[in-house]
Amino acid sequence: MDRARFNIVITSLVLLSTSLCLPLDGPAQSLTMLPTRVAGPLAATAEAEDEFDQAVRLMGRVAVATSGGEHHYFIRGLRQLKDPALATLFGALAQSENRTIRINGLLGLAEVTDPPRLDMTRVSRIDAIRDRAEVMYEAMQLDLAEANELRQVLEWSDVDETTLISTMTVLVHLGNNIPIERTRELMEHSDSAGVRVWATLLLSHLNEVTMPASDIVAILDELPPSLKRRTVTTILGALYQYPFSGAAPWCAELLNLEPGWPGAKFQIIATLLKLDPMAGVKVWEQAYAEAGGLSDQLRLILVRLDAAPTIGSPQDWQAAADSDTELVAALGQLGQALTGRASVPQAAVRLIGLHHIPSTQWLFQYASDEDTTADVATPILAAMIEDTLEDGNSLNERLEIAWRAADVLLGLDSDRVVQIRQRATKQQRRLTEEAILLGSLWTVNPEALALIEEVDQWPSTRAGSLALLLEARYADQLDADDLSRLSLVFRGAGSVSPGYEIQAAWLYIKHTGREREAMALILSDIASHRAGRANPPKP
Repeated sequence: MDRARFNIVITSLVLLSTSLCLPLDGPAQSLTMLPTRVAGPLAATAEAEDEFDQAVRLMGRVAVATSGGEHHYFIRGLRQLKDPALATLFGALAQSENRTIRINGLLGLAEVTDPPRLDMTRVSRIDAIRDRAEVMYEAMQLDLAEANELRQVLEWSDVDETTLISTMTVLVHLGNNIPIERTRELMEHSDSAGVRVWATLLLSHLNEVTMPASDIVAILDELPPSLKRRTVTTILGALYQYPFSGAAPWCAELLNLEPGWPGAKFQIIATLLKLDPMAGVKVWEQAYAEAGGLSDQLRLILVRLDAAPTIGSPQDWQAAADSDTELVAALGQLGQALTGRASVPQAAVRLIGLHHIPSTQWLFQYASDEDTTADVATPILAAMIEDTLEDGNSLNERLEIAWRAADVLLGLDSDRVVQIRQRATKQQRRLTEEAILLGSLWTVNPEALALIEEVDQWPSTRAGSLALLLEARYADQLDADDLSRLSLVFRGAGSVSPGYEIQAAWLYIKHTGREREAMALILSDIASHRAGRANPPKP
């Protein structure tokens, strides 16, 4: 899987949920400049007890769904820690009546199991089939389940057609066999035109059926225009994620019919580039030659880069590289570098400096991809962070990319990230420092501790809180002053999001050595809440 995607490609076909991927924080909140050290005497025993109780109460709120959505951030924050000591809590959350809490509980438990693995027995107890399937698909994305476990979905007695065809799709993508006759039944008898089309494309890819592309397109003609548009868009999105070459003629036929909704042409060309790159390049070249203006040119360039960045030759990009528009020329030169022997980092760094967010987002995906070598990725990711050392357009969006780049770069060259953080400190670029600290907390990486060495004071409450969280994650112990400051974070005085507040609560509990006591209280609180919901007081 491409670990660089900002969001997993989500379609109704594969039943994934954006609720599982919420960010914990954003880098550009307005903060007051305050020292990180809190002056004053150490907390008294009574105050420490009160802080412990507050930490336990906050931890208990992870099991309570709220209209404001805090529970999303709480449970995502705890999952981010990857702490085996939270296994019991995740097991309790996996029994929640709330689907988001239940699914995240199952995934959180899988992530802290050694080795990380989804508990299929627990999954089988979920009543709602789509929730069961969603857990499976998400687990596959996170390498918490394997194909043989996913095959169990095919044996569910209550499996619906959409879940069935979605599961078959993932299995074929992973190189596994599927029941052909069962797929053929979906192609011939499903009540859903979308399922029939997808089953036909799947069987065409497997060389099990031969059907003219025009006949496949015609299946969708029975749908009302709005539903047809949604169905086609969904299928194209799924094909982009799971590129089955047998579907290329269908895409070409769609393009010939010129669907009338905005953006259809670009999506079809992008999908065709994925399915049949050489045919897609020819279609792309014609579309680029006919592009009506700068906006269309940019969209087509990004489509080509995203779907087939290394297909073709530098000559394909000559027209763009010769453009009088600086952004188009920079993109063209990047295309030439990707298809030739020129320096990709050099072209990428130039493009990053133009502050065109879609281009920088694509470069982040490229640099973070597992197939991109470290010597190419490192200067590109570093440039994304360094770009926030200067003001200019779209700073908030650049900071968002910077913290994600810091996360990836820490795994490639942690010294480089430390150097950039030091530059940010010297130049008093508070938001860059915060972005780097955010990135250091996104995944488990003890090397990130080097970021906070020899720093006595941070430029904002938020930066100080993030640095303290980093220290609390990996340090063997915290002194009393640090514990007091950590309690301020989970009590809401740290200028961080709820996801980091609940991390502070758990880390405070751990550093006081009272995990077992706290977990018993948290589980009791969750049980009481469930009992109250099951037996509400009579009016």
